[in-house]
Order: sequence, then C-alpha cells, then structure tokens
Amino acid sequence: MTGHGTERSLSTTQTMRLYRPVRPSAERTEHVMQIAEPSNHAHSSESATSLSHQGLHVQDSVLHEQPRIRVLLVDDHAMVRQGLRSVLEGYPDIEVVGEAHDGKASLVSVEQVRPSVIVMDLNMPRMNGIDATAIIKSRYPETIILGLSVNAGEENQAAMIRAGASALLTKEAAVDQLYNMIHEAVATRP
Repeated sequence: MTGHGTERSLSTTQTMRLYRPVRPSAERTEHVMQIAEPSNHAHSSESATSLSHQGLHVQDSVLHEQPRIRVLLVDDHAMVRQGLRSVLEGYPDIEVVGEAHDGKASLVSVEQVRPSVIVMDLNMPRMNGIDATAIIKSRYPETIILGLSVNAGEENQAAMIRAGASALLTKEAAVDQLYNMIHEAVATRP
C-alpha cells in the first residue's frame, strides 16, 4: 500500500504499520512505529503503558479503543443513503446504525437505535426533515442533527436551524464535508 511513512526508533524487536484513511477515496497515510514488546503483548494495555513511559503517546484504535459516533441516515432516496453509508463506513470512528426513508420512519428509527448524530434530508414524503428534526430535538435534545438538501439556501438553512439542526449541507458537498461536519458538531455539542 502506498503512503507516507514515519518511523519511531525504539530498542525493540518488531515493527507495526498503522493505516489511517484521510478519506475513503484518498490515499491512505502510513504510520510506522516500533513496538517495544514481542507480538504476543503488542496490543495489551501493558504495551501502551510501556510506550507511554518511553515518551510516546499512542492514540490509535489499535491500542486505545475510542467510542464510535453512531449515525442514522434519513433520506427518501436509497441511492443517497447507500452512498453516504459507503463514505462514512470508511472511517473507523463512525458507525452507521440505521437508515430511514422519510421523516416518520426516522422517528421510529431514533427510538430503536438511539444515534448520536442524524443526517436528515430536508425534502421527503410523509414528513419532511424540518418537522422530523423539530420532533426529534424535542424528544432527544442531545441528538445532533445535520440537515442535507439539494437546495441549502438561506430559507432552508434558517428553517432547519430553527427546528434544531446544527447545520444544513448540500448533497453535492456531503461526500467531501460530512465527516468533518459530524466531528465539528460532536466537538461543539453543549
């Protein structure tokens, strides 16, 4: 696999390669570090402590399991949901926990899967994203909702924000910006 490598030199017997995607479609960055203990202890908390005592602060899911951000996708177009799922599942810290095809179905899904983030389409049959967002935020105020629309103009943006969404993003920009928007919203959650 191609990538840019960095190596840390320790008195050790083993090399471990860690790959972190910048974006699923982007070139992966390769990080190489030396592990201070034999392979049968490389993933133990003892090894992480040993590395930390040697001046290395290892923050990787291989040694420290971080909780994943639970995401629910709500859009009336299956292809959009599948595309977003495909993009988000390329990141190790995101877990897509469900999908809903309209606002009414999203109300049921939220109850069942309890996501931390919802990616909500604006224009859907049966119940639109604005109404669904308002209901969900009244029931689950801690849930982050990011709106998604073909038309993210000022009027739609204002309506989604009033309903409780953190932001409104165009579907066109979603592939490039959604992951970062999720992290920004989680980091700034009250």
